[in-house]
Amino acid sequence: MESAIFSKTIFHKPVCQAIAQTGILSKSHLEKVDRFLAAIDAEGIKRFDRFAPGGFPGVGIPYTGISVQSAVAEIDDGLLDKVSPGLQAGAPETNIVILPGWSPPPGSHPFSGWSAVYHFAIKALPRRGQGDTNIYSLGLVSGFGGAVSGEWIKTIRQRGLAVYGEALAEFIENVVQPSHTGRLILTGTSLGGVLASETAKYLEGRTPRLMLWAPTGLHERGAFWRRSAQMIAGMGIETLLRFLFERDVRDAFREEEPFLQVLRQSLEKKGQTVADNSAGLHIKAAVWDILNVMRGNVLSQKDRCYIMEGGLDPVNASPRRVFRRILEGFPFATPDNSMARDVNDAQHVTRFTAWQGTHTINLTRRRAVRWARILKAGLPIRVV
Repeated sequence: MESAIFSKTIFHKPVCQAIAQTGILSKSHLEKVDRFLAAIDAEGIKRFDRFAPGGFPGVGIPYTGISVQSAVAEIDDGLLDKVSPGLQAGAPETNIVILPGWSPPPGSHPFSGWSAVYHFAIKALPRRGQGDTNIYSLGLVSGFGGAVSGEWIKTIRQRGLAVYGEALAEFIENVVQPSHTGRLILTGTSLGGVLASETAKYLEGRTPRLMLWAPTGLHERGAFWRRSAQMIAGMGIETLLRFLFERDVRDAFREEEPFLQVLRQSLEKKGQTVADNSAGLHIKAAVWDILNVMRGNVLSQKDRCYIMEGGLDPVNASPRRVFRRILEGFPFATPDNSMARDVNDAQHVTRFTAWQGTHTINLTRRRAVRWARILKAGLPIRVV
């Protein structure tokens, strides 16, 4: 029942439609893809929980997680044995942690960026010799399912987003990688990219790979007023244009509240209480999150970092910055001439610029063809 409800909401339907519109998969294949994504939905809802960091009493970080191996086994146990015997041989796992972007409460919850979970799950479909891939999606403390305390507000005002970095590092150490084994990837869009960087600073004995999509807030602190004005104006313009011209955005906005109401009822039946996100502390926490983005933050330089930027991003880009980047390089263009790569080995950073990209990257629209090709090979139809 839970899976059926969720499959009709925010991301399941548009992703299935986008994959079908590529014309790459047969009807039988599309039915199998639908079941695969539904299995991901069901596990995500079932495992929805709240992590309480030890150093912050009364605070709860909402999260959920899925296993790609479990999703495949749910629809075809024989396929798992056939395609990836390495899973049973103790091959190393990959752990992907998706950190949230910012939106007003009750937004910025674990299901806000669920298309990214689909994205990584499809890319991780089992291959020979490959271990399982676990994908964790997190929300902000101000988002649906989160909990905030007065002490958290006080601390985040004083220390900024480093507080999140410390709490999220504890989450990884206790939930994601308690044994320090396997690969670790931290990723996020906008604010989520900055949180990934801050988290990496507090992970001792681990070498995560950072994959940041249009990270916002990686600038010097002296640029507060200029960057604040650009962020507010840029996000307002992009949100308005996407709402006017992209049906997926309007549908998600309309369907999110009913979905959260159903999810709340489901959690309460299991004995999990959900705080009222309209309460003052949640709103204060969300405000301080965005203020700390505007203040500026320093990118972690101890781990390999890949940054995807949009050439038309109104939140981060500026004519001066784009012109300087063109002068500095971009001799490495992809065959379609839409992407450029800039490598800085001294800082362990590789930047990719999508010339037609904006701030909020629509994975569904941009990745549908690639998803369909991977799914065709990764979820073959069994011939009887």
